[in-house]
Amino acid sequence: MAGKNSLSTSKGKREIVADIKVILLDHSYSKSWIPHPGYNSNRPAKSIFVPKFYSHDSRSSSDDVTIDGRVEMNRHLSSSYYDVAKARNVMSECEKHIGLVVAKRAKPLYDDIDDIPRTGWTFRQNQLFDKVSRSINSCRLAKLACETTANEPILRRNCIDKAARNVRQIFALIRWDPKLLLWLHTLLMDNLSTTYLSDYLDILQTLRAKCPSMVDKLIGMYASDCQNPTGSEALQLLLNRKWDPLVGTVNQHKSFLSELNTPLLLLVPNGPTQPSNSTSRRLRAWQSHLSTCGKVVPITMHSTKNVNVSQCLDHMIGAVRTKILELKCHFPKRPIVLAGWCAGAAVACRVAIIESIEGVICLGFPTVGLDGMRGDIEDPVLALTTPTLFVVGTESRASSPDDIEELRQNMSANTSLFIVGGADEQLRLSHQVKRRECVTQTIADKMIQNEIAEFLSRTLTRRGINDENYSNPVTKPNNQRKRKRPSPNLSKDSIKSTPPKTGWY
Repeated sequence: MAGKNSLSTSKGKREIVADIKVILLDHSYSKSWIPHPGYNSNRPAKSIFVPKFYSHDSRSSSDDVTIDGRVEMNRHLSSSYYDVAKARNVMSECEKHIGLVVAKRAKPLYDDIDDIPRTGWTFRQNQLFDKVSRSINSCRLAKLACETTANEPILRRNCIDKAARNVRQIFALIRWDPKLLLWLHTLLMDNLSTTYLSDYLDILQTLRAKCPSMVDKLIGMYASDCQNPTGSEALQLLLNRKWDPLVGTVNQHKSFLSELNTPLLLLVPNGPTQPSNSTSRRLRAWQSHLSTCGKVVPITMHSTKNVNVSQCLDHMIGAVRTKILELKCHFPKRPIVLAGWCAGAAVACRVAIIESIEGVICLGFPTVGLDGMRGDIEDPVLALTTPTLFVVGTESRASSPDDIEELRQNMSANTSLFIVGGADEQLRLSHQVKRRECVTQTIADKMIQNEIAEFLSRTLTRRGINDENYSNPVTKPNNQRKRKRPSPNLSKDSIKSTPPKTGWY
């Protein structure tokens, strides 16, 4: 009985599928609109840090898993992106060099931060100390919880980043009052034990990477009042750069890209640049990341007054085109690739339609423009034929992976999509995603960088093969060439006077 039911069910499904095919054949308007049928050569989308809603089986033992045309990269690869031994050595540098920072203190040191006496403190000092001590205590407990684990450097880096973010918010509430901060810093440096002082220095080291001018001002005031100049100099050297688990790693694709003509990576700006405003730390970091894939050439465009948005976009397109023509004159044999963030990615696509370049890298491409949603029949991006890589976060406010995928289906260019789960439009991961996936922001940037390097390698390799085939066409040997012999009924004069064929043949 069960076999008959299953047979009837399968037969009914086949009949429904046949009816759907007949409807799609007779009513062509029911099909999805594709402007370039038969020319869509999109690569399967890749994603990282996207939660899986399926059970693992024996087929998911490989590094990448393909689901519904999307390649899901294995999330348990964080240890392969850094050297665990070097990371464990670097993560305890504050504990190792703490003897150089502080001199021999005659005062009794307190094993618990809450045991410090509070005689003569004001209300603001008590309030500030309570908040900062709470953050230091939470950082200490998080370090103890992740001790001797497999990915201890990553877990420690994440808990220090979280504590530094909380301390930064606390300092912002008091508007970075120099007197209060100097009092707090002196109190902690003189009374904390070695364990808690190393936690505080880790937080201060991370905070300096975020707000270098404010922390340098605080350390400068402390050095002027400190009686140990050697310790103040050692403290400044210790806080110069925060430690990272990826210390000493080398790009996997750099050796392969060096064999080809090194590409020129043109960074398209998001808008007019003002001399007073410096480039953000995030963009400077990505300039150094992209420098391992090619020669980075940033494009600057000065702001002009009394200009609307459309005119500003025209000026940006003109500045990028001028730079491309200039580089083609100086380096005619080197490939040119455009890269841009958000609005700069949209400008790069518009320029790629006009100018002949080798590739486009769109980081956080916006799917909403001045005229509404992209992808309609009049969108000029659909005319793009240059290989393009889209990198988008699932929490981005400018676009979504579904919108990018729908746009890719309507494009004729060879496109690739890389989805970063839990990332915003600047591809920054949230703390929940870092904790769930056991990664840091540097590791996420490293994975995106490897995907960009793979895209450049694939694109430039195809370009090199096409250039070689064009410059060295395959010719047959002389003994295999077919020679056309004239007909014996025609003389040489009649052959010369025969008009050539015209038209399609």
